[in-house]
Formats: sequence, C-alpha cells, structure tokens
Amino acid sequence: MTVYRACPYCDEVFQIGSEEDNPLVNHIREFHTVTEDAPLTSFSQDELQRRLHEASTVEETKALMLAILYKRHIPVRTLSTRFGIPEEMIRGWFDRLASGWDSKSKNTQ
Repeated sequence: MTVYRACPYCDEVFQIGSEEDNPLVNHIREFHTVTEDAPLTSFSQDELQRRLHEASTVEETKALMLAILYKRHIPVRTLSTRFGIPEEMIRGWFDRLASGWDSKSKNTQ
C-alpha cells in the first residue's frame, strides 16, 4: 500500500517512504523552515492583527497579511512564490512595519 501525505504549508503531495528517505520531511526542512532573522521578532500575531485592522493603505494591508503568515512560520521564499511578490519587497515591507510604516517611505529592500 502506497501512502501519500500533503505538505501542511503548501499544495505539494509526497509519497511517504522509509525514515531515511522521507521526501515530505526534506521538503519541509528546505522550503518551510524559517531560518532568517526578520525585524518582526518583537511583534506578536495579536499585535499584527490589531495593526491590520488599523491599516490605511492597500500596500500596508498586504504587508501585514504577509507578516501574519510569516509569524505562522511560512518563510519569505514561500510567501514570495505563493503571492508573486519579490522577496526583497516583502523584506522591505517587514522593515517598514518594524519602523512604524511611514506611508511616504517606499523602501523595498
């Protein structure tokens, strides 16, 4: 009997093999493990949710939604692929969120 499991973070499905050859575990380690340091470490998901309700622009709303997903352990690479937004832009948005989101600033690094 062949067993398949879906990745809990994306739409990929994997055939489950032996312990040493588990493509699902390898996939999660490679694509869904957050190893990067982002300026959002000081924000809780509740704080980001509160800020989302107070967002004044579409761009800030998108940034906050991505930040909430990031805090749920979805890496920037996955967010970029899933939503078609360059990684550099997402990181720039996270920097702007951490510094108070000056709506006149267009930092996308």
